[in-house]
Amino acid sequence: MIVAVVSDTHGIVLPVAYSLQRNKVDVVLHLGDNVEDARKIEQITGMEVYVVAGNCDENSKDTPEDLVLEIRRKKFFLTHGHNYNVNNGIDKIVEKAKELGADYALFGHTHVHLREKVDGITVLNPGSTTMPRQGDTKGYYIVNLIEKSVNRINLK
Repeated sequence: MIVAVVSDTHGIVLPVAYSLQRNKVDVVLHLGDNVEDARKIEQITGMEVYVVAGNCDENSKDTPEDLVLEIRRKKFFLTHGHNYNVNNGIDKIVEKAKELGADYALFGHTHVHLREKVDGITVLNPGSTTMPRQGDTKGYYIVNLIEKSVNRINLK
């Protein structure tokens, strides 16, 4: 089972959609900004896509800001991150993930990728697929639940 973690697409979906297809992704977890992009990725790829709303998704009132999913007996906590003050660190995200019993804490918002293991929780921010900041590259993460691996895919 290959899970893609994507965030902050901001209206540009074709490069990431084609990359997801090339990487034979099974499920896409979109961490917001923009919810409509997640729906477009689903239409283009035919993949199962789960999405949470970000700070630029004020017109998506029907989309949750937090979501907990279980995939292959692993619990994923999805949030955009803006409600957890992620610009100042990951403490609040990790605290919430612990409270939920999550194996993975996933967030976006900063447009800078991050991968850390904290108290047994894998914390991932894929960065942005379109507008990276602070010298970061465009990209997203792939979590392979069979091989138990996490890899970042860079986009051009």
